[in-house]
Amino acid sequence: MIISVPEIVFFTSAMIIAGRKKIMFRPNTINLLPQKMIAITGLIVFVPQYRLFTDGINCMLHRIRLGFRNASAMAILAIGEKALAGMSGNPAFPDPPVSMEMLEQALDEFSLAIQAQAKGGTLATAVRNNARRKVIELLSRLARYVEDKSKNDLPTLLSSGFPARNRSRAQVQFPKAVILKITPRRSGQLNLQVRAIPNARCYQVVCAEVGPNGVLGPERDAGLFTNSRSIPIGGLTPGKVYSFRVRAIGGSAGFGDWSEPVSHRCA
Repeated sequence: MIISVPEIVFFTSAMIIAGRKKIMFRPNTINLLPQKMIAITGLIVFVPQYRLFTDGINCMLHRIRLGFRNASAMAILAIGEKALAGMSGNPAFPDPPVSMEMLEQALDEFSLAIQAQAKGGTLATAVRNNARRKVIELLSRLARYVEDKSKNDLPTLLSSGFPARNRSRAQVQFPKAVILKITPRRSGQLNLQVRAIPNARCYQVVCAEVGPNGVLGPERDAGLFTNSRSIPIGGLTPGKVYSFRVRAIGGSAGFGDWSEPVSHRCA
């Protein structure tokens, strides 16, 4: 039997079996093959031209932007509340894998855990972290469902309350970094905590010694750090006052603006 196919689109890991010969196509490539006859288990398929597209096609799809890795607890809570409002009773998403009641309960527990953790305590921190992981898991499941149900329609995707990734090539500038607090560690060390910036790969810190008259000495690079909640700075002289600035690294623009300087005496 002969079948005429004007154009066939194959995806990642496509394999053509011609007799006993297997032809494998490498991912992330586009192959335009000339007209040919292909025999597959007794069928003869006449293909004037076909193309192979792999996972590179994903760049044309609308995706949800979550950015949980460096997001603060309040940012995650905000994403969840918007998703809850957008998906509740939304006819575009009739059968979500996570019920809105379950999501609402998880968000309430997370909100209470955030408030309790603000008072301090190891147990309160552990409870908050567990509540955070639960919310992230539920939102991740819902995000995959929304992407599938939206069928690459941006208004439908946005109606869910989830944010969409920026598909343009324009540079997106990070917000200005903020140093939340500086606390002492061991002798000659201070610990910085900065406000987490979604999609930041790391944070660059510079510091300078503050003289007795308030004049700053030369700034030095203190390093790159991935954990916004714990940035240990060593090599400091006890009794001296130091000024710190931070900026986010990563994203399409490369880096964000420097924070306002914050000073602290090293113990």
